[in-house]
Amino acid sequence: MRAVLLDTAPLVLFIVGNLDPGRIGGRRLEAFNADVLDYLNEAVARFPRHVSVPNVLTEASNHIGAGNQQLAKGAAEALGYYIDSFVDEIYRPSDEVVAGGYYRSVGLSDAAILDCLRHDMTVITADHELYARVHEKGGSAINLFHRMTPR
Repeated sequence: MRAVLLDTAPLVLFIVGNLDPGRIGGRRLEAFNADVLDYLNEAVARFPRHVSVPNVLTEASNHIGAGNQQLAKGAAEALGYYIDSFVDEIYRPSDEVVAGGYYRSVGLSDAAILDCLRHDMTVITADHELYARVHEKGGSAINLFHRMTPR
């Protein structure tokens, strides 16, 4: 059964954009538009399973914020619900991820994604480097920037 892994920026877009589309194009979502959110929603709906790594979930939580600092009202709760209800978390200790060879060129979160990459996963990202590395490993990835349409 195929699974999707949303990288940090697409995960923030997915949570915040669906709660408050008016936030798209603003803080933390500057690079996106409503068409990209529509495409992301369509892409995510095609996958029966969601997986993630703690590094991505932590980064997304930091970007979304909490309390009065949330990007959109209810965003922290929505992320928590998404994690609790839909995500199968794949954990790799950071020392193993760092030793895996990708860390120095892509950072910890992307290295963790690459370390846990499996044939039945598709990574959705807005990061050209991660997209390329997933394909180098023979994996499946979607780069949201390939879907951008001028507004």
